[in-house]
Amino acid sequence: MNTTAIWQKIEKLLEKTEHSNLVAISRADFEEAMKDASDFAYVEIENIAFPDLLEKLRKELAALPMHSVRNGVLRIGTASDSADGELSADNMCGLLKTVQEFTSGAKLIWGLDVDPAISSGCYSVAVVFAMSGR
Repeated sequence: MNTTAIWQKIEKLLEKTEHSNLVAISRADFEEAMKDASDFAYVEIENIAFPDLLEKLRKELAALPMHSVRNGVLRIGTASDSADGELSADNMCGLLKTVQEFTSGAKLIWGLDVDPAISSGCYSVAVVFAMSGR
């Protein structure tokens, strides 16, 4: 995916998450995480239930050159803020641990928001990584 396409996806991610009533990612935090990056990697997985989400995320991350990741920004979308859309602590920890497996030592900012396009009991994940040229 080229840099322009990644930035278009990032803008959509920020639009969804910046004004979240749950856990927002501010544009300033995002820009700080991405500054001085020589390249970017982007992964998006939509509308899938746990544990399949973790398995698919692991496969996507394994295909990337993760040795040069400095920082990451993770957006988690849920179906609603009612009981059927709640993200359990176990699932949240599973997501963060999965990303950490591939980005040891990198800083990670995450946000959670409601996305009405997601089916009940499913979630979406979008993550962008700032890569270092070193």
